[in-house]
Order: sequence, then C-alpha cells, then structure tokens
Amino acid sequence: MKLARAEFDEKLQGLIAGAISLVGGALVAFAGLVVLLEGGAAILARWIPTWASLLIVGALCAHRRADRPWRSCQAIHQEHHARPHCC
Repeated sequence: MKLARAEFDEKLQGLIAGAISLVGGALVAFAGLVVLLEGGAAILARWIPTWASLLIVGALCAHRRADRPWRSCQAIHQEHHARPHCC
C-alpha cells in the first residue's frame, strides 16, 4: 500500500509540474501576442493617430475572433478526419 501511495505521489508531482509548465508557456505566448499586436499598432501609428491605430488593431482582433468562435478539439479532429485526403 505504501508503494502504491509513493508511486501515486510521484505521478501527481509530475502532473502538477507539467500543468505549471503549460500555464507558464501559455502566459509567455500571450505576452508575445500582445507585443506583436502593439508592434503592429505602432507601425500604423506612423501614418495615422495612435488611438486610431490601436482601434484598428483591436477591431481586427475582435473581427477575427467573431469569425472563428472556439471549437472543441474533438470537433476539429472529427472535421479533419471527415475530409478526404489527396495524398
């Protein structure tokens, strides 16, 4: 019983470490996306007012999000396997 508990604790620690790494990676990716979008707004701000460039970038992001609402991984998987493959 002690061996099973020790193995469970070891696997749980690995799972927790993986989850923490995943969340950390997602935060870094989100920060990179924000910097990329701000860079696009800064480039636009060379030709138009800053408020307008930020509004345009925000509107494009909102439009893109409304165009493609969140789909589950299962729906994407089913759609992928439903299409015939040429190769």
